[in-house]
Amino acid sequence: MRLSQQTRNAIRILIFCAEEPDVVHRISDIASGCKITEYNTFKLVPVLVQGQFLNSIRGRNGGVKLSISPDDIRIGAVIRTMEVIDAGQSPLTMKPCENYQERRDFFENMMTDAFDAFLLSLDENTIADFLHIETLDEPLPLKLVESNQTDKSAQGPCTPAQY
Repeated sequence: MRLSQQTRNAIRILIFCAEEPDVVHRISDIASGCKITEYNTFKLVPVLVQGQFLNSIRGRNGGVKLSISPDDIRIGAVIRTMEVIDAGQSPLTMKPCENYQERRDFFENMMTDAFDAFLLSLDENTIADFLHIETLDEPLPLKLVESNQTDKSAQGPCTPAQY
């Protein structure tokens, strides 16, 4: 599944706020720190507030800060908040055929199961996991879902090519 730029930016905003979770961050500081335009930051912050990841503080010294601990913000939950997850159009919609509805339902169920598995694997990671990375030039330490066929942990950390 390909994530939208908005979702990636939302995760970056949460990581920025998680670096100093008790500080009230101004939108302009978040935008410059994340290298996101202020316009896009203004669009994303209300969604993150509505998703209960951030608290909005009004007033002269207002801004936003994390509403929960970085350890409790699951990446899968952020993606569920930011993305419209839909199995989409079935490739079976082009030509109606015998058992069309059953085949379409089967395809949509298959895609829903795949999306659920994708999000469950991302639920293993939190925003706090990003705070322990010294440099982003190295692969991210994403946890792997255990597989019955091979022991992925014996193969070492993931590289971007494995995603």
